[in-house]
Amino acid sequence: MFNNPFSYNGRIQRLEYSISLIISLILLISIDIFCEDDILLTICTIPIIWFMTAQATKREHDLNFSGWWQFIPFRYFWLMVIKGNDSVNKYNLPPSNQNI
Repeated sequence: MFNNPFSYNGRIQRLEYSISLIISLILLISIDIFCEDDILLTICTIPIIWFMTAQATKREHDLNFSGWWQFIPFRYFWLMVIKGNDSVNKYNLPPSNQNI
């Protein structure tokens, strides 16, 4: 779990994606509460957004979609619910077989 979290290559399952989303939201909320400087807020937020877009892209790959589909409004909720492909697709092996 969480192999290459900032990479846009590969596939991840619903559980890893959901945990990533929860961690990102908690971090964003805590940074917003404790950070008073706008520049520091921006600097701290950029890696979290990068992490979340990478995780969402890998989740889209598990569904055999391009990573660009994540920018459809409310698609993040869809990614938490829909089961991914169990077979090999054009993006890689299924997430359960990637560590072989």
